[in-house]
Amino acid sequence: MKKLWILFIFAWVWQISFSQKIIELTPAQKQQFLDAHNAYRKKIGAPPLQWSEELENYAKSWAKFLAVNKKFQHSPSTKYGENLYQSTFKPEPAQIVAQWAAESKFYHGQKVTLDNYWIFGHYTQIIWEQTKYVGCAIAQDDKGFYYVVCEYSPPGNRIGQKPVESR
Repeated sequence: MKKLWILFIFAWVWQISFSQKIIELTPAQKQQFLDAHNAYRKKIGAPPLQWSEELENYAKSWAKFLAVNKKFQHSPSTKYGENLYQSTFKPEPAQIVAQWAAESKFYHGQKVTLDNYWIFGHYTQIIWEQTKYVGCAIAQDDKGFYYVVCEYSPPGNRIGQKPVESR
């Protein structure tokens, strides 16, 4: 009986460990994330972002957490800015960033407030002028859902500020 219990525990740990996985981004996918972000930043005159392995690793850990726990929520850390995306199909980097940037239709140059950032906050994080670095990751849960996390440093969406102060 004890051996059966140990086998059950091992099988459970194995299932939890391997049924959710990080989708390792290829260099081309990382570049696609970066290029898509920078295309929107260029349109409004913000400097281009650079890829950060540190942010990518943080995004991986949070994406894995979301997949394991089947949750869709922002990380409790306020160290970085963050955009999330969830899908039932394998998402493409440019498509994900385009979904976030579609919020630009709601943004008209106003300051970010507690009342408005949820309407266009994905977009304003993408174009936030002081943000210099981005890192993204994708995880998949055992039901086939994909969780995409992009982390930004320094973070944007500062209450009372505009993403691009010269606007």
